[in-house]
Amino acid sequence: MLLFFVYACNNNDLAKKVPEKTDSSYAIIGKVTGLDSGTVYIIHGQTGKIDSAALDHGYFKFSGKADTAELCRISLEDKSKIFFLENGKISMLIKKDSLRHALISGTKTEDEYNYFLNQTSKPLTDRMAAVEKAYNDANNKKDKKATDSLDKVYDALDLEQRQLISEKRFKTSLRKQN
Repeated sequence: MLLFFVYACNNNDLAKKVPEKTDSSYAIIGKVTGLDSGTVYIIHGQTGKIDSAALDHGYFKFSGKADTAELCRISLEDKSKIFFLENGKISMLIKKDSLRHALISGTKTEDEYNYFLNQTSKPLTDRMAAVEKAYNDANNKKDKKATDSLDKVYDALDLEQRQLISEKRFKTSLRKQN
């Protein structure tokens, strides 16, 4: 019996036959800095379904099962950010006043998306960050005209970013087909 155990531990072919366990659900664990209570929402892009979680000392969590990777929005106090929801462990770190710059990671699709944003669309995301800073400054000064104008600029940049993402997905799917 001892010889069999030693053989099994040293035999790589036997180890390759054991199937890897795959995670068939998602768990989102998040923290909102600067906000202890409130509600965080997830809006599912494909179904329109809305899930909510209460903040407990700034922490929140969601869990469920995703059939495929799905583009969703996380929403907090009338601000939102898109992310990819798929099975696995997802971490979110959100600053109360800067949801658009939340750090979301943990799954393959989200990590690839973050890489894309940081590499391919960096000039665009830098412009979006500058507009958001100007928006926050105008909002602190209660300058409604400026915030309305900057909100429109940000929406246009957001649309441009979505089109860039769609182009990238289209080109990637073409490469996979060929």
